[in-house]
Amino acid sequence: MRHKYWGTTQYYLQPWEYPTRYAEWIGYSLDYVNKHNDQENLSNKEEKSSFFERASVVQMLLLAQKKSPYPIPYMYGQTYSILPELIVPRIFNPNKIRSHEGTSLLNIHYKLQTREQSLATTIGWGLLAESYANFGLMGCGGLAIILGAAYGKATRWSINAPILSVQSLFAVMMMSFAFQSEYSAGVYVAALSQSSTVLTGIALFFNEETASS
Repeated sequence: MRHKYWGTTQYYLQPWEYPTRYAEWIGYSLDYVNKHNDQENLSNKEEKSSFFERASVVQMLLLAQKKSPYPIPYMYGQTYSILPELIVPRIFNPNKIRSHEGTSLLNIHYKLQTREQSLATTIGWGLLAESYANFGLMGCGGLAIILGAAYGKATRWSINAPILSVQSLFAVMMMSFAFQSEYSAGVYVAALSQSSTVLTGIALFFNEETASS
């Protein structure tokens, strides 16, 4: 209203014209508010969409199923071949690869990212989608057997154990890893190795303290 009427004319507004000018002013205000709300709603929808996409990796499994083995072939264990190197502590291997290297290989293989982009941003895949990308349905079956055996062993090991015992703490740690939907095998193994090392060190320390006392 200021840009439209202020200083642009010598016309003097008459009292009976006040309602029309107020109506025009209110109309501009409502247009501005509606436009602002639309932008906020669009932003909120984008944020919610982004959140749900990041919280779920089902779309990555569907992507692998759609594109493999044709036109993109299976990876045949390429992301699993780096697991032995990830277990070695960095102090013994200063040139150790990143724990997210397997995730980067998946994104590069399926043309979601370049090598440079994967160094800055990580698109999570999850163990199930990774297993399908490597060996198809046979990979998913193998993953079920391995995880079932590991979780079952941790459960049996912790049965009737004290809550603060190594067995119970290890079972809790394994349960927390089971909720990490975006972990690839490399991240899973590296994090599990590091956490187990810390847990073992704590257990040895307290055993020495108990023996000394």
